[in-house]
Amino acid sequence: MGVVVQAVGGGGIASNTATTPDAIKQSIDDQTNEIARAAAVAEPTYGSVSQLSGTSPNSHADVSRSDDGVYLISLPSAGGSNISLNTDENLYSSLPEIVIIDGVAVRPMVLYKDNGDSATFAGVYTGDIDNLGNWLAGGYWLHGTDLIGVQPDFEMGAFIDGPEIEDDPDLPTGGSAEYSGEATGIYVGIAGTDHEYASGSNILGEYTGDFIATANFENGGGTLNGEVIITESFDYIILVDSSTVETTNLVEGVRISWSDVRFTENGQATGDVSVSIPGLDLVENEGKTGNKFSTETDSEGNPRLLAGTHGGSIRSAGGTEAGYIGVHIGVTGE
Repeated sequence: MGVVVQAVGGGGIASNTATTPDAIKQSIDDQTNEIARAAAVAEPTYGSVSQLSGTSPNSHADVSRSDDGVYLISLPSAGGSNISLNTDENLYSSLPEIVIIDGVAVRPMVLYKDNGDSATFAGVYTGDIDNLGNWLAGGYWLHGTDLIGVQPDFEMGAFIDGPEIEDDPDLPTGGSAEYSGEATGIYVGIAGTDHEYASGSNILGEYTGDFIATANFENGGGTLNGEVIITESFDYIILVDSSTVETTNLVEGVRISWSDVRFTENGQATGDVSVSIPGLDLVENEGKTGNKFSTETDSEGNPRLLAGTHGGSIRSAGGTEAGYIGVHIGVTGE
C-alpha cells in the first residue's frame, strides 16, 4: 500500500511509493474494521490531542524533540505499555520538506517498528517551525500484535502535539476567526452490496484532504464548526477470493463535519461529528473530534492555529462499513 501524506497548510500532496509491510496489510480483516470504528467514536484526550481505540493507562500520545532534532513519540497501548517510536531509528521512508505558509516547511515520513510477531506503522509529519511555536508533530498509527497467528489484534489512533497546543490559550471574549488547512488519516472498511468491490472485501486506505473551521468566541469560551473534506486517497483492497487490488481516490468526497461544538477557556473543543459519503445511504453515522487552540495569537488577537483529531464511523443500507481516524490543522493566515 503506498503511503499518502499531505503537508499542512496548502503545500500539496506528496505520495510515497514505499509499501506498507505485508505483515500489516495482509492481516486486515473484519476485526480491524471494528477497531477503526472504535477509534472513530472514541472520546479524544488531551495533553497532546489524541483519539484511539481501546483503553490505556496513559490515554494520550506524547511527543518530544531532542536537541539534535529527533522526534520521540510515545503512543498509548491497550496492552499496558506504551509504543515508542522515533524519527531516527524507526524511519521507514520520508519525503523532502514541503514549504507551506510563510516559508515554514514540514517533513512527511513513515515510521515502522517490527518486533517479530508485532509491528507498528505510523504516518507522521513533523515541522521544526520556530515561528509557529517551535515544532509540531502529528499523524496516525496502526499497531498489530500476534501477526503470525490465526487472529491478529490491532489498535489504531491519531495524535497531534507540540508546544503551542500544550497549554491553555488566552481566548478572545468575542468575535470570530476562520481557519483553513489540511487533514490526513487512515481508514479501514468492509464492502457491502452497494460498494463497487465485491461484498465482504476488506479495505485499508490512507487519505488526505482539506480542513476548514470557524470559531465563534464569547466570554468564557465559544463554539466551533469544522469540516474535513477528503480529496485524495490510496487504497488497498483484499477481495473475497483473497486477491488484491490497489487503487486511488476510493473515498474522495467523504465529508466529516461538526457543528456548534462548545469549548471553554481551556481551548479544548470536543464534540460529535457527522459523515456524508457520495452515493451511499448511511444508516449509521457517528464519530468524535477533539481540537485545541494555540497559545500564540495572530495580528487580530485570535489563536493563530487550530489542531486536532477527527473520526467517523459509518454503515450503509447495503452493509458497507468503515472507520476513519485522522488529524487536521488550520491557521488563520493573519
